Amino acid sequence: MLYQYFIPLIIMVVILAVLMVSESIDVSQSFFNHSFLLIRLVT
Repeated sequence: MLYQYFIPLIIMVVILAVLMVSESIDVSQSFFNHSFLLIRLVT
């Protein structure tokens, strides 16, 4: 039960770290879209 909420949090943290490194708006939007798709697939 906890893993369903814990894994998406890890994914979001990794995405935020990548965004700070890349500093690109287009890349950030695409990453967030992929992250939401992954979360929907997991849940």
